Amino acid sequence: MKLKHFTYSFAYLSLLLPLLGGLSVPAAAQVGGHTLFVREHTRIAEVHHADGSISSAEFAAELILHPDGRANGGWGLRELGTADVLTLYRVVEGRASSDHQGPFFEFKSQRLSPLPGDGITIILHPLANPHLPTVSTGSVTFRVDVSDPLAGGTLSFVAPGQVLPHPDIPSVTEVFDRSSFINAPPQTVVVQTPRGSYTAYFMNVALVFPSGGVFGLLELAAPSGEVVRYHHHGPGVYRSIDGGATWALHARAGSTGDEITIINRSAPDASEPCRIYDILGTQVNAPLRFEAHADITIF
Repeated sequence: MKLKHFTYSFAYLSLLLPLLGGLSVPAAAQVGGHTLFVREHTRIAEVHHADGSISSAEFAAELILHPDGRANGGWGLRELGTADVLTLYRVVEGRASSDHQGPFFEFKSQRLSPLPGDGITIILHPLANPHLPTVSTGSVTFRVDVSDPLAGGTLSFVAPGQVLPHPDIPSVTEVFDRSSFINAPPQTVVVQTPRGSYTAYFMNVALVFPSGGVFGLLELAAPSGEVVRYHHHGPGVYRSIDGGATWALHARAGSTGDEITIINRSAPDASEPCRIYDILGTQVNAPLRFEAHADITIF
């Protein structure tokens, strides 16, 4: 699979969004686009569900709204608990508007994982300093409402964010307003180690943001058969100069917090969407290598 080459900065994973207080899309077009961000893995103490239940979660997103309503980026929500459910989305369209509660920002989205789907919306209402001037930068707090039928209906929570300007420069738009989705569905792989090889369960899904951050999950079985879950996090994500064929991503073991680095690159002469994974880290005892079926989609 041939990938277009883009360069990403090393930055914290963020939620990017426009903050044009109370403006409609046509009015926003007069002053250009804006973006906003929330630090990676923002911990949400209370996620309110439509059935009245409450859970905790980690949230990360990077949402970009252009003056003409075009949108890009994505977001992810990991609900914490016995299931530890991770859901990843991309945005396809957005608007800035207002209602009786003040300005809000709405994005139409597509679910990427675990089950692809359409008809999802995410709405962000600024709670801190709602009467902002036409263009403002700084910290803000959002009430976030997510409507996703397959994720239990409507979810609501509060998350901190920061406003960033988004210049209307074609070269910047071309390079930075792209997100990528890495998808290696559950499968069996043969893991090579310096001491030999073993057969293991493996899966990997990750959303890579324009800022260079990443939010996702990697699962890999140890020789004992125990499946270890690793949570992707930024910064430090990049595509190399070989045409974007090589990626490096960080991850942290959910149980111990140990760090690993994952090198993900194209398999030479592969007739199927295969990639070679190299995993480095003290907790894996030795470098691991295996080939897996995986797709990388750039939005």
